[in-house]
Amino acid sequence: GWCLQDAAGVAIVLLGLTGEAVADRQLQRFRREVGNAGQVCDRGLWSLSRHPNYFCEWLVWVGIATIALGLGGDYPQGWLALAGPVVMYWLLAHVSGIPPLEAHMLRSRGEAFRTYQARVSAFWPMAPRPRD
Repeated sequence: GWCLQDAAGVAIVLLGLTGEAVADRQLQRFRREVGNAGQVCDRGLWSLSRHPNYFCEWLVWVGIATIALGLGGDYPQGWLALAGPVVMYWLLAHVSGIPPLEAHMLRSRGEAFRTYQARVSAFWPMAPRPRD
């Protein structure tokens, strides 16, 4: 049966999916605005993280692991589910997600992206550092 842990996991998955959709929508809206060509989106979720969609994808994996964990001891193999968020974080933050995308953004947006990098966290959402 369902327990509070399962409900928490589903809530985390839904939060992650919603966050991904909101981030994608904010970026699409920014790109459609006249005058934003070649600029860096730093509005909404993009002001808290340079890659909010990656963070939200990771959050989905955290939610799945939360559901799979057997805190009551009934399902010890559920602890293996923690590998999902760990591996996804490593891939997104250090291998196939952020590094190649940021290299591309530096080539295509140059100093505007460098300034954005100095102010906004790469992965973890947090308040941006003040502008100089």
